Amino acid sequence: MYLKQLSLINFKNYAEASVLFHSKLNCFTGANGMGKTNLLDAIYYLSFCKSCFNTVDSQSISFEQDFFMIQGLFDNGLEIDEIYCGIKRAQKKVFKRNKKEYEKLSDHIGLFPLVMISPADTILITGGSNERRRFIDGIISLDIWDEQLIKHGSYIHHAREIFLQEFIPVFESYYKLISENNEQVSLQYVSTINRDYKTALQAAIKKDCTLEHTTVGIHRDDLDFLLNDNQIKKFASQGQQKTYLLALKLAQYEFIKNKKGVKPLLLLDDIHDKLDAHRFKKLIEVVSSTEFGQIFITDTHLERMQNLFGKNNTDRKIFKVENAGISEVD
Repeated sequence: MYLKQLSLINFKNYAEASVLFHSKLNCFTGANGMGKTNLLDAIYYLSFCKSCFNTVDSQSISFEQDFFMIQGLFDNGLEIDEIYCGIKRAQKKVFKRNKKEYEKLSDHIGLFPLVMISPADTILITGGSNERRRFIDGIISLDIWDEQLIKHGSYIHHAREIFLQEFIPVFESYYKLISENNEQVSLQYVSTINRDYKTALQAAIKKDCTLEHTTVGIHRDDLDFLLNDNQIKKFASQGQQKTYLLALKLAQYEFIKNKKGVKPLLLLDDIHDKLDAHRFKKLIEVVSSTEFGQIFITDTHLERMQNLFGKNNTDRKIFKVENAGISEVD
């Protein structure tokens, strides 16, 4: 499955644009502020029915315009799926597949899987435990209910444990691939409960009454990110933190691929930042393998992409993005 074509009208800084993509590798190059990341966000919309960066849909409408439209053509080898997203100010979002509107957007999410890696991912390290819980639950697609804490909480806690048993070895292997050194990374699930959820809740009743909120449960779970047995947030370099985040997201990619039997789209935004040349090159070698499907990369240097992938490489397209104009280059 790959995105064959993307068309935009009034989306962020794009008045109108249409691009045909390569089924494997696509690079968007150009100076900062030209619209490279906006193209990735438009692709993200087609998968998740929302922006990766703006919580309010109307914020993605071009200045002084009344609507935006995103349309994508996905090719799965047997048929073409046309996905449409249209938003008018102060009106309901319209999302269609092959001209048929969805009654519930949740019916669409997951049909065209996608993993995005961007500078915003640093919040997984620097942010609170809610960000790390959201990372887990976003992969395993769980709904957390406030009612019946024991019944649903025990289920979610167990699902997280099972997921991490499968996820952690994949994550560790990707870190070793990219770093190629002796750094030892680990990922630990930290929970305020054990399998006896009821006992844990009862033991905390007095404290909970004083504080007026529940202090134990799945809503307090966290992940410890460790490098050589030290917290990565405090002791790792920026390059090590970036490598750690890359390994997390690539493991997320592999988990989704294995569960759905489809290679997700992989979006790499400004990925060169804070990575030394060796780790960057190793990352590109990893994602360029046959284990990965269609890839989109943004970079500020055209020459770097041309040198990295070769000027006569038939497995890629390189685009120059300038003032919301998109042109293919050799």
